[in-house]
Amino acid sequence: MAESLVDPAIQSGALSNLAAEQAAAGARRINRADQLSGDSAAMWAVALTTPTVYAGMGFRVAQQSGGYPANSGTGTGG
Repeated sequence: MAESLVDPAIQSGALSNLAAEQAAAGARRINRADQLSGDSAAMWAVALTTPTVYAGMGFRVAQQSGGYPANSGTGTGG
């Protein structure tokens, strides 16, 4: 193996800095993944508990005492 031309103290410092940067980058990736996971969970919690237009229409039909289409009874405005 060839002998290094780099001073051992400089080489040690450079490698320490590189290792610290890699650890910090790994921590940033983990933190970002955790943030993305939390954001996704919050988005799905809202999306899955918010009725759609079709669900709202289904609720209204289910509430109509006169059936569908209602000519009389609950939900006809009369």
